[in-house]
Amino acid sequence: MSSPDGKPTVPVHLAVFQMRNNERAEAPRDQFELFAPLTTGETSLKVNGRVIHDGSLRPGMLRLSAPVDQEERNVRSPLQGIRLTLSKARVDHLFSQYEYRHRPARHCFMIPILGGQPLVQRLVSDATFAAELSGAARAIYLDGIAEAMIGLLIENHQKPPATPARSSVRPLSRAQLKDCMVYADEMLGQKLCLVAWAQTVKLSTSEFGRRFQRATGKTPYAWFMDRRIERAQSLLQNTTTTLTAVALSLGFSSQSHFTEAFRQRTGLAPDRYRRNSLQIR
Repeated sequence: MSSPDGKPTVPVHLAVFQMRNNERAEAPRDQFELFAPLTTGETSLKVNGRVIHDGSLRPGMLRLSAPVDQEERNVRSPLQGIRLTLSKARVDHLFSQYEYRHRPARHCFMIPILGGQPLVQRLVSDATFAAELSGAARAIYLDGIAEAMIGLLIENHQKPPATPARSSVRPLSRAQLKDCMVYADEMLGQKLCLVAWAQTVKLSTSEFGRRFQRATGKTPYAWFMDRRIERAQSLLQNTTTTLTAVALSLGFSSQSHFTEAFRQRTGLAPDRYRRNSLQIR
């Protein structure tokens, strides 16, 4: 059954869930699934017996799985996410609109959307908002979000990956990185001084910044803020500590500053994140 403009009318379904250790899943034969993480976690994934991902999942990533994909997950830390379930007819319609014949499902797992992570996170946030709607409004809202996500996947898949330039910068050693992380964890509730952080491995701030980024893929400040947000996620999931207390315990100057940083990295406000955590327990 189709609408006058040719769009299949089978609705898109949304589920907010938590991935658990050694989860095995097989997508329904007649459905595709869009998956996007709400939190950061470590996991490996096999599809049809082949390992296609082993490492970190984080907000801003997407994957489209096909009905025939048999997935086996091994989750090494708690991970929340959303699933948007679409009919085969709807996916075929979207791909034909983009004049793209090859579904990227098996070629790309959790694509970092070419610098467009904030847009993906906004779409994920909008999808969780749609969970509070009902009837036609919910169906139309979710259909538009699914279409935007698939459009991003297609555009990303059509562009060849950039060849990274070789860098002469030597990354921090494992021992140095461990010392850095221990120091950073001790400073989560305080104002971090980059000079003091660099001194833990006896480097200048400029060299420390370059070598830290070479080792982690992030600037020291971005990594430190991600670490704070990961700790905040744990507190929101496992305690009843107020948002203000969580913010102050992690070195944020105010609850509003904390909320802005949390939403930027997860796509959700802290209170919404806590409510979602309670719903899936």
